[in-house]
Amino acid sequence: MSRYLDAVAMACESLADVVLIAGLSPPAPEDDTSVWWVRDRMTFKSELGATEPSLWVVRTVATYLPEAAHELRAIAALLRSGAITGSLGPLVRAIVERVGVVFWILDVESADGLERGWRATLNALVCYKEYRKTLDQLGTERTVRNEVAEKHRQLRARVQGWFAPEVDDVQPTDSSLWKRNGSGYPDLTELAAAAMPNDLDLSVRKGVYAAQCGMTHPNIFVLGETVEPLGARGIQFVHRAEDVDKEVRAAFVMFMRGVLVCARYFSVEGEFKALEDRLNTISDSLEAASGKLYEAPN
Repeated sequence: MSRYLDAVAMACESLADVVLIAGLSPPAPEDDTSVWWVRDRMTFKSELGATEPSLWVVRTVATYLPEAAHELRAIAALLRSGAITGSLGPLVRAIVERVGVVFWILDVESADGLERGWRATLNALVCYKEYRKTLDQLGTERTVRNEVAEKHRQLRARVQGWFAPEVDDVQPTDSSLWKRNGSGYPDLTELAAAAMPNDLDLSVRKGVYAAQCGMTHPNIFVLGETVEPLGARGIQFVHRAEDVDKEVRAAFVMFMRGVLVCARYFSVEGEFKALEDRLNTISDSLEAASGKLYEAPN
């Protein structure tokens, strides 16, 4: 088991370092129309008269993928220390949620440039909304709250000017309820499902996320799957090696998919192919490590 834990931890660290050390691919030159990011930026300028939506695309991806990379490294640290009890689920869930937003925004399969700009700016508005609510609940200094509120209002006005969304009759300023051509802000389950391979049935993808939520929120029945009674001595937590393997694989695969979709959107073809080859090598190391899990002990 220790060989497996060390090998998988190393694979997770190598994958995380693709983002944390090598860094995300910088946007291509503004005149290279073979790149999705460049074409979208040109679309925003011609159709909206502003390139700001492309900045929200970059800011979102450049925030969420490094954050998910740190969470993947946290999984590696837990594996090395053997302290995985009750810890993997929340970390896997955090990775899936962040990668889900990246997938939703950088969707080049079913969305056009304007839709991607709409999603990126809508995400910023919803983040502003939740941020302001938290500041209010914490009683943050009024000058800070006023400054954030003004930035929120200004962005909200610009987004309405660019995309003319349908607003809710009762709560017209609540951007989480806005729609554009039927497209609104997804819930976390929908975002998480977007991060998972499409060849999985949608109900299965949602179920995987629900399981992660069950491990994160208090749930005596989900927790009961890993608890064994010890009589008068209380209980002990038991995590089967196969279950640990599945959770680590889920985090690994989701994060790798996020890196690939980011590279596909921002990079030229040669850079994307080089990264894809590197990720395949790291993925092979995970496969080899999983093989060690099932080896008979010497």
